[in-house]
Amino acid sequence: MNISKTFRIKTYNDYEIWSNASGLLTHAQFDLIYTCNLNCLHCYLNRNKRGRLLRTNEIKNIIDDLARFDLFCLGFSGGEIFLREDIIEILDYAASKRLKINLKTNGTLITPFIAKRLSENPFIARIDITLLGLKAKIHDSITGCPGSFQKTLNGINLLRSHLPKEKIQIVFVALKENYKEYDAILEFTRKYGLSFGFIPSLITDSCEGAMSFPRLHRLSAKEERSFYKRFDVASDFKPAKPNVEAYVCAIGRSTIYIDPFGYTHPCVILASINWGYLPKMGIKKIWESRTPKGLKLKKFPECVDCALFPYCQVCPGRNYLENKSLFKPSKESCKQALVLKSFF
Repeated sequence: MNISKTFRIKTYNDYEIWSNASGLLTHAQFDLIYTCNLNCLHCYLNRNKRGRLLRTNEIKNIIDDLARFDLFCLGFSGGEIFLREDIIEILDYAASKRLKINLKTNGTLITPFIAKRLSENPFIARIDITLLGLKAKIHDSITGCPGSFQKTLNGINLLRSHLPKEKIQIVFVALKENYKEYDAILEFTRKYGLSFGFIPSLITDSCEGAMSFPRLHRLSAKEERSFYKRFDVASDFKPAKPNVEAYVCAIGRSTIYIDPFGYTHPCVILASINWGYLPKMGIKKIWESRTPKGLKLKKFPECVDCALFPYCQVCPGRNYLENKSLFKPSKESCKQALVLKSFF
């Protein structure tokens, strides 16, 4: 079925809206490896989780299965994806199935060969590289690896010399240790014409079994307010009125998370909820039997009746990690909503 023609979809934004409303699987995040060459303070993954990594042929079979199911966009992440020796082969195979490809990397392992091969893949839509400061001392203190700042810069420069600048996105995560670096990072991206992705201080807690403690590095309410003063919050942020029939996010509606061992989950934060083993069950059976099949706002009565709701980002995953319940509000979400409300 040609979705674009059948449903008269003209833009990517149309596609995003339609896919979430339709209940058809269109996006997948595929973590190819949990191992990483960095040790970031805010990492929430359980990098010590043991299991047999999917082999190259198994990953190709999964890509075949997803493509037959009319998947639109496949995001590859980790861990650090370029630790896999077969990564270029995997990306080329995904491209052969005409899937839109997004990549997430810390950039430290990008070589001239890798940059050239990535430039030869027309289906790579975006490469996200995390940059945590424009001072080596700050960036390296967060990654836990001296020299990682220069390696990341080298990776960015290699990509800039091989790929169109609109395919490269610098991602900044605001933490206690680096939030004052925001303006310098933004200026850096503007200087080179790169996209800028900003992850605010709603840092999720650690997934089960992880040895890191991201919550220790979240901004305090005072720091958040100081940080947001650089924005025209009242103009840029539009408080939303509760619509109890609206879905709070895309889990169970249009997205799925696949871990490095082949198991499927609602999203990377909700990796403790297992939807099934993809190589054995196949995506069709998993998607048809998934639970939940989307979460509407009416399932969150505490949020609907809360005066902070218009300023809040309801996240079932964050709720679950904090409270072991999808529906009990996260105190961290409430804290940031209170900060945003103070600007109105």
